[in-house]
Amino acid sequence: MYKSYFGFDEAPFSITPDPKFIYMSQRHEDALAHLRYGLFETNGFVLLTGEVGTGKTALCRCLLEQLPKTIDIAFILNPKQTALELVANICDELHLQYPAETASIKVLIDLLNKKLLDNHSQGRRTILIIDEAQNLSDEVLEQIRLLTNLETSKRKLLQILLVGQPELQDMLARPVMRQLTQRITARYHIAPLSQVETAAYIRHRMWIAGVQRPIFSSPAIDKIYRLCNGTPRLINIICDRALLGAYAKNADTIDAKMVTQAACEILPNAKNSFFNPTRKIVAAGIILTSFAVAAYTLPPWGQLEAPSSEEPHVISKSASTQSAIQPITKETTAPEPATLQSANVQPETSERETILSIRQNKHTPLIVATALTAVKTDKNRTYATVTLKELLDDSNCNSSSETAVNDLFNLWGITYQPEAGRTACDMANRAGLSCVQSQGTWNNLRRYNRPAIIELQSSRGHWQHLLISALNEDGMLLSCGKKTTRITFNEADKHWFGEYLIFWQPPKRRMRFERGNRGEDVRQFRNQIKTALGIHDTKSSDIFDASLEEQVMEFQRNNSLKADGVAGKETIILLNTLTKKAGIPLLAAVER
Repeated sequence: MYKSYFGFDEAPFSITPDPKFIYMSQRHEDALAHLRYGLFETNGFVLLTGEVGTGKTALCRCLLEQLPKTIDIAFILNPKQTALELVANICDELHLQYPAETASIKVLIDLLNKKLLDNHSQGRRTILIIDEAQNLSDEVLEQIRLLTNLETSKRKLLQILLVGQPELQDMLARPVMRQLTQRITARYHIAPLSQVETAAYIRHRMWIAGVQRPIFSSPAIDKIYRLCNGTPRLINIICDRALLGAYAKNADTIDAKMVTQAACEILPNAKNSFFNPTRKIVAAGIILTSFAVAAYTLPPWGQLEAPSSEEPHVISKSASTQSAIQPITKETTAPEPATLQSANVQPETSERETILSIRQNKHTPLIVATALTAVKTDKNRTYATVTLKELLDDSNCNSSSETAVNDLFNLWGITYQPEAGRTACDMANRAGLSCVQSQGTWNNLRRYNRPAIIELQSSRGHWQHLLISALNEDGMLLSCGKKTTRITFNEADKHWFGEYLIFWQPPKRRMRFERGNRGEDVRQFRNQIKTALGIHDTKSSDIFDASLEEQVMEFQRNNSLKADGVAGKETIILLNTLTKKAGIPLLAAVER
């Protein structure tokens, strides 16, 4: 009813687990990394738990979309079955034929074992995913454990992922389940979204559904977070009803009062639990404590140098057109970079260290950031160290100014001159670059590893555009014009809702490579892939054939990308980074 009224292409807050709408918070990305590690690098059970409505099933759907075609999947959605029924269900999922009236588990196990051995001989893998696993009986859990005994001398033939609510952990912690528990080699618990992630989640789903303007006010989003405690399913339910209420009132925006009314209509205990007049709930404002400039030892910006020694990418001005692209001058060598020395830096959690250690294998080149350093910029400019609050209150940084855009172009070695009717992305395209303007998490920026413009909200509610020119595991270097500051992620999270803009350099002829393509650019792409994988053969074909497709899939798997053999935006960006393509500014140094 409200879709056409607000301009949505489809309902943005459906509670069905559509992978297209999944918002990859940092904890969801970490969970996905755990699942990939457990399913591909170990031979035991993998366990994923989380409260009701935190996105476990959606994450599994997302995982399924990223699995290569060489994997057979048995996905059990209703595990409340007997042992015989469950094994029969697995056989059905794997398209095995068995006698219709069989009452023998042995018959089914023999058929399943034959299928698994056939898959193994063909280089295929088989994965069993059981959702709502907290509903499994002890008898069925024991049968599932016995399925892992189907193995060769070197590996298990069936990989098993158990997905369930927190009580599943309690079930498996009992002494009677110790044989199964000892076989769990990877586990992850999904926590609800934070307040900042809740706002980003709402905006993300509306953006996917075709609407980019803010419909929910900031107080409305704060109210939603307090009601839902960051649970995505509850967020969807309340947002959907609030949109319907706004449509009924012919309202263009949704305020906190509408959210309250929506919650009272659909949450049975909402009125008593949250809106009792005798219970006063005070919304906490965004308060950022200014930190002393003396706590930092940042040298003048012009003295900070990029990790790479490559020359800036220079675009010359055309004599026939009034181009917005001007050449820049070469910079001089800079002193050693400064390191982040904030007293507010938070220590890394063991969970993050676990994720990093998972990715550190001999096949996977890593993006590392030991010292927080800035990429090249104008050596003649003097930069002042300020607090984040001062940057957020600077009128030169607001969303209507082009200061950050100019700085981003400068990092790519391009002088930016705005033109009427042309966006920053239009000007980037003219210079041979491409734009990514999206919504995500710090992990997205780590993966892209390119300088970025992010949108932050000040304590007064104003939107500011700031440039990230350096990033490490502790924090980032932010700037606007001649002012700069270094802050931690915790500080930035109070103001960032996930919006970012980056530039990247696509190949000259095509934006993606796939099987059947041919040309000199394919030959160059092949050489890049071989360099990234450490392959030293002499083949130099200009055709994207089956062997190159396999190499692309290997590269994608090694770097936690969707292994489909098609080199699109993310694959090309990461490939350019890891092969240290000339003229590309990076947020962090690259170790291979």
